[in-house]
Amino acid sequence: LSRMLDEGYITQQQFDQTRTEAINANYHAPEIAFSAPYLSEMVRQEMYNRYGESAYEDGYRIYTTITRKVQQAAQQAVRNNVLDYDMRHGYRGPANVLWKVGESAWDNNKITDTLKALPTYGPLLPAAVTSANPQQATAMLADGSTVALSMEGVRWARPYRSDTQQGPTPRKVTDVLQTGQQIWVRQVGDAWWLAQVPEVNSALVSINPQNGAVMALVGGFDFNQSKFNRATQALRQVGSNIKPFLYTAAMDKGLTLASMLNDVPISRWDAGAGSDWQPKNSPPQYAGPIRLRQGLGQSKNVVMVRAMRAMGVDYAAEYLQRFGFPAQNIVHTESLALGSASFTPMQVARGYAVMANGGFLVDPWFISKIENDQGGVIFEAKPKVACPECDIPVIYGDTQKSNVLENNDVEDVAISREQQNVSVPMPQLEQANQALVAKTGAQEYAPHVINTPLAFLIKSALNTNIFGEPGWQGTGWRAGRDLQRRDIGGKTGTTNSSKDAWFSGYGPGVVTSVWIGFDDHRRNLGHTTASGAIKDQISGYEGGAKSAQPAWDAYMKAVLEGVPEQPLTPP
Repeated sequence: LSRMLDEGYITQQQFDQTRTEAINANYHAPEIAFSAPYLSEMVRQEMYNRYGESAYEDGYRIYTTITRKVQQAAQQAVRNNVLDYDMRHGYRGPANVLWKVGESAWDNNKITDTLKALPTYGPLLPAAVTSANPQQATAMLADGSTVALSMEGVRWARPYRSDTQQGPTPRKVTDVLQTGQQIWVRQVGDAWWLAQVPEVNSALVSINPQNGAVMALVGGFDFNQSKFNRATQALRQVGSNIKPFLYTAAMDKGLTLASMLNDVPISRWDAGAGSDWQPKNSPPQYAGPIRLRQGLGQSKNVVMVRAMRAMGVDYAAEYLQRFGFPAQNIVHTESLALGSASFTPMQVARGYAVMANGGFLVDPWFISKIENDQGGVIFEAKPKVACPECDIPVIYGDTQKSNVLENNDVEDVAISREQQNVSVPMPQLEQANQALVAKTGAQEYAPHVINTPLAFLIKSALNTNIFGEPGWQGTGWRAGRDLQRRDIGGKTGTTNSSKDAWFSGYGPGVVTSVWIGFDDHRRNLGHTTASGAIKDQISGYEGGAKSAQPAWDAYMKAVLEGVPEQPLTPP
């Protein structure tokens, strides 16, 4: 105003009048339809890598591959699953004690000022208990409103003692809550429930197997709690999630889904460790000679180890690179059969896409188009696509088959140990694709890394992992119950001591991988006992089927709603 007065644009009277007027300003910005913070941060990083500081200044419009419905389903599935895990393991107590019982209560302004300084985590809101009796507690929120917490909302809160032990179920509200406690609450239907900020975390990645487009991505329980993106940055041991890839390698070398493998305990001296190495099934049950399909469907560890020994560790380790797994993360030991390699959920989802799309290695991508401030398109994605119907040769050529040994008395049942180098230099991949594009003039195809009939067979085996066969049940059976459709497939994964749990699989047009575990690698997911206080509570030892699969089921059910069932059809 002073400058405008000096330059003669306004009079002294206008200056005096305007300076005394109240300033009423509102922040104007595009309306946020929904929030996907982990993917938004990935977009920000990509834009900065492309355009530097101008990414923040030049008014670019970025279009991504995700949609509101699908992304929200993913976020809801992960959050609900993490909260369910956290609840069944017990209540760790109030976040803070603002005033002790018997002391003078804080006034409302002091309470709300304290609560306003605290973050919210997804559906979790900070609150302060202002009164409590055996039947009900009252808690104040940051906006000064109050909510009632009845026994229904606190019954779950038996004391947490460790990741493997919980205390007794509370009988009254005051067994859990006292006045002056700072707690967390969340709304469940029309009621309010006691909550707590989870210590466990999770990630979900969902991609289109035909072209690699990211359909949904969740990097953790809440971005405010932790900005570390577990979907793309967390290298975690994959456990039995690795078995479909290794069985693919074995089948490419001579085994079939009908090959008989011996499901009996293994004990072999490990000179390096100075002890016997005794891989065990989980649970420790053994069935004798079984077919490979059942060995995968029931996740038999010793069967996988026998197949690994037969095909050769180096062959198996190198074969994993076909699915896009980095060589530096692949161990060249027999423990690879049990999933000792560490990959990110994004890498795992990309690998499962190969089995779902007919054998093509697609690249995940999430920015579909970028426009400048004038609306001009300055970037448009042109992903390499899968085409199982096309006559595209496998870039690795044919794998040399080994003789199959149908002798269940032999320790290493299945195939000989003859190994071969299956890696192909990257220039050869590019040359193959360039030749194809020059020949067809069409869109580039993704590298064809395993033959289409083999991809169908392992896809069929993943379907059996859910639905089993007469006489046995697959480890992923809950997916069939929850989704009520038969065109899905997947695999559980649990590491030693249940430090990591996975479920990865496919449906029509979608591949999804879910991981759950603690950022602190020293902690395991533990186990729980049934309390009767939580409806449909999962109990027992945590693992892929109990800890990760519920999120996969919930997300896939939402994504596939209204999608016609598509029976598996041989190529």
